Amino acid sequence: MRQWNGYTLEKEVGRGATAQVFAARRSVEGGPMVALKVFHPAYWDQESSKKRIMGEFKAISSLQHENIAKFIEAHWDLDPPAVALEYVDGYSLEELQPRLPFVLPELAAVIMIPVLRALHYAHESGVIHRDLKPANILAGHNGRVVVTDFGLAKIVDY
Repeated sequence: MRQWNGYTLEKEVGRGATAQVFAARRSVEGGPMVALKVFHPAYWDQESSKKRIMGEFKAISSLQHENIAKFIEAHWDLDPPAVALEYVDGYSLEELQPRLPFVLPELAAVIMIPVLRALHYAHESGVIHRDLKPANILAGHNGRVVVTDFGLAKIVDY
């Protein structure tokens, strides 16, 4: 297993234009699994990107809802920087789609009601997600549905 700044990276769980996401644990503490989002250095070097990313995590750090991935801590001073978020053991809807030939309306409701609750709460808190897609909706093995990746979120003042 790879080590990264005090974390043991157990496996890669996602990759995007701005970062790689790993299932990780603090090496010393052996604590709970987290989703460690490590930003690509080239992306982080752009001042506008840095400002946007830090704004995203300022927005989500205040959101406390059972259907939104919880912000744990930021590591802006590390190279490359990273943030630790709640790890959801399960699958994204993007991963589940190819396995399902069709989706029963009942299953769609079971998934979408928590998503809509999360978005309603975020909107009431002045945060607009702006990138809701199957890859950003996680279905945990425990049945919990979680919205993640507020990377394009916008903070609004109602």
